[in-house]
Parts: sequence; C-alpha cells; structure tokens
Amino acid sequence: MKLLLRSILLWASLAGLSGVIISGTRPDGYQLLIILAVLVLPSLCVWLTFSAVPPLHCSSIWRVGLWAVTIVCWSCTAIFAQGRWESSELFDEDRETLIVGFGLMIFSAGWIAVKQRALPAWSTLRDVALSAAILVCAGGVYLWSYDARTQAIAVQTEARWSEIGRPMPDFEKNPRCES
Repeated sequence: MKLLLRSILLWASLAGLSGVIISGTRPDGYQLLIILAVLVLPSLCVWLTFSAVPPLHCSSIWRVGLWAVTIVCWSCTAIFAQGRWESSELFDEDRETLIVGFGLMIFSAGWIAVKQRALPAWSTLRDVALSAAILVCAGGVYLWSYDARTQAIAVQTEARWSEIGRPMPDFEKNPRCES
C-alpha cells in the first residue's frame, strides 16, 4: 500500500510538473511560483522515483505495471519540456529555468544513487526494459492499426467520389481549388 501511495504521488508530481512546464511563464503574479516549481519538482520526482522502486517480493506483473506507468509519465514530462524548449514564445529566462531545474534533477539523481547506494539492481533494469518493450510494442500495434484504418477510410472516400462522378484527380485539378 505504501508503494502504491508513493507511486501515485510520483505520478501526480510528474503531472504537476508537466502542467507547470506547459503553462510557462505568465505576466501575472504566479511567475515566481512557476519558476520555483520548475526548480523543485524535478528533484522531488527523482527522489520519489527512487523511493517508489518496487521491492523484489512484489509480483513481476505489479512491478512491470508500475514501471510502465512511470515511464509514460516521465516520457510525457520530457516531451513537454522539449516542446517548451523549442517553443517560439520562449524567453531566455524560461530556458535558463529549464536548464537549472533539470540540472538540479540530474545532480539529485546522482547524489541519491551514490549517497544511498541506490544504483539500480539487475532485476530493476530488467523490469524497466520489459516495461519499455511492452509500451513500444503496444504503441507499434496502435500506430499500425491507425495507419490501416486511415488507408481504409481513404479507399472508401475515393470510391464514394468516383461513385458520384467526381474522381479525386479531377477534383484536385479544379481551378477553384488551386492556390
């Protein structure tokens, strides 16, 4: 139960960090709070990740499930941070805040790993790799089915256009549609 609560707290912290990263700096009075959140939350999330590592006595399905959700949360946070970094609305202060926040995150991960001798065990690395492989396979199956459905819809659309006497190549040559 304690492990589940720590994991939920980790996932909520990562969701909060993602929300803060998405919101960016605002001209209102919350700018200092956002900067503090970007500086503190990544280190808190690293600590929670280290403390929420499932023990070996848990079933492997439980461990792989916890790691799968954790990997998805960290991946979303990294994608949002990259998007914020590449944003055209980004100010230099935002980049500096992101650099310092994630630098503190890397420093705290190294400090926790060395100080607590919490280097990942082979079983933990195996669980993480298995979770990542399951997520990649599930994502690949989803993308494959999405592509198949899209192609089927395109074929149906072509058939309907031909049925009503307006094939798509003729529609594309219409002078009103050319720019």
